[in-house]
Amino acid sequence: MDLGVDLGTTYSAVAAMEFTLRRERNLLVDLDSTILHIPMAEVARACKPLIDRTIETMEPLSSLLNGANSDIAGIHLVGGTTSLPIVPRRLRELCGRKVHRSPHPTPATAIGLAVAADAGTLGIGDRLSRGFGVFRETESGGGIEFDVLTDQTTRIAGTTIITRKYRCRHNIGVFRFVEFSRTDAIGEPVGDLIPPRYRRFPP
Repeated sequence: MDLGVDLGTTYSAVAAMEFTLRRERNLLVDLDSTILHIPMAEVARACKPLIDRTIETMEPLSSLLNGANSDIAGIHLVGGTTSLPIVPRRLRELCGRKVHRSPHPTPATAIGLAVAADAGTLGIGDRLSRGFGVFRETESGGGIEFDVLTDQTTRIAGTTIITRKYRCRHNIGVFRFVEFSRTDAIGEPVGDLIPPRYRRFPP
């Protein structure tokens, strides 16, 4: 097949060819004596039954992800085969947005073995994915500030109780509690704030 690229022997020519193949969704296999060109659609079609058979084996786990009252946030894909695009794509078709690629897909097995080898000194803890804070009045009602109650650095161990005390300047108060994803340099929340909940005094 003529890709319209002068291959030559230079690195830039080979890189140009690889870019063209990726753009056209083709797979290139460089053998000793020849170059094998395979359309990615054929690869996906051949791999899909094998992937579906593996997913069937995982059905007890995948069914937990799709349950209405599931408390499983998601699964992380590990191993070299998860770099094949059809694998995460097929899993997302079945499990939605709860499928994530692990930040350490290749060494995940080694990491797991290291944890298992020293289980007495290592542990697994929960950490919040979003922060929680409150907007409150300042300057005797002349301004508004945001107080971070918890954020992603807060480690959760059992029941956590957070206490804040505010000195009221008048007998009516309105506090707006929100979830946030991050704060800026001065501590103000940025991005989506969900869900707003108000606490008024007196109730």
